[in-house]
Amino acid sequence: MANALDNLNTLELLALSKLVSTAQASKASSSLTPGEHTIDTVLHLTGTITKGEDYSQQIANKIDWTLLTACLFGKVNEATAAAALADYEAATGKIEKELKASANAKVAFLKTKTDTPCNGKVTSKLSAEPVS
Repeated sequence: MANALDNLNTLELLALSKLVSTAQASKASSSLTPGEHTIDTVLHLTGTITKGEDYSQQIANKIDWTLLTACLFGKVNEATAAAALADYEAATGKIEKELKASANAKVAFLKTKTDTPCNGKVTSKLSAEPVS
């Protein structure tokens, strides 16, 4: 069976997706009683949709920090690893500025490896009226 939205064009699909916020949908869903509900409605949807330029972004969360830590600890002996963990515990909450600056520089390098193409932001000014 074909999806009911297959007959809509790109602009119509985007307009529908922008019409209701996640919060509004969540609130409506929680107020709906359990069971099957029938709907038969026609909407008149008007307004504008604007899409920004596509862009590239560095996403630090794409760095696998556990793997990086494992690789680092794999390069040192047990005594050095234990000392590093002790330094970590001692520095938590009060990391020395030089240590943090050095780490930030290395993280900045890693972030350059996470360039991710992103679609331009889509914004809308829409209104919907039920058609009687």
